[in-house]
Amino acid sequence: MPSDRAPDSLVSAWQEQPTSGFRMVPSDFARTIRRDVGDARWGFWIFLVFFAAMTVWGGVSLLAEVDPVRRVGHVLWILTTVFFAGQIFVLRRRVRAIRYDILRTTSPSLAAARAYLIARRAFHSGRWLWSRVIVMFPVGPILSYGALRAEPDAIQEWLWGVMVWVALLAFAVFIVQRGAARAYDRLLRELDEIERHSPMERFMAAHEQWKERQGD
Repeated sequence: MPSDRAPDSLVSAWQEQPTSGFRMVPSDFARTIRRDVGDARWGFWIFLVFFAAMTVWGGVSLLAEVDPVRRVGHVLWILTTVFFAGQIFVLRRRVRAIRYDILRTTSPSLAAARAYLIARRAFHSGRWLWSRVIVMFPVGPILSYGALRAEPDAIQEWLWGVMVWVALLAFAVFIVQRGAARAYDRLLRELDEIERHSPMERFMAAHEQWKERQGD
């Protein structure tokens, strides 16, 4: 008949738990999150000023433009900057709701850290990223086509302009945005390791093994 006494490994795992709450983020990982939160806060205001300036530029250009095609391009440019700013506001609202638990390193801090990193990664990949590309892609070709209508012989310059526009978008997507997404992936993997080796996780694994032995 199996003994009801808990094994030494289970007792040891229980004793190793932190007394201030389970599943705390280690200090070095918390510093990484704090640094990212600080960078994101500065980035929000920098991008907000940038998008405001681009929106004003698009409005002034729209009022001064007489070619109907280029007017469409400027309207799309304004809508693109508004769409970008809207995404950033949504992201800011999402991360503000969870970042304080991370910075306090309280008991649910690992879950809060995971939610924060997933939200940040989502901004740089998937539907968030490709929706920005879809909205932004037509702007360059339409503005270039409007210029081509005024100078029909400048077909080569128009083609070069479109190629440069596509190259810039590709760089932004596959180097800048995907690079940021991979950085958050690495942090999530590091968080997986922290959770796997945390005292609470070791206790739960030992407890499950003990229950299985009790049922044999």
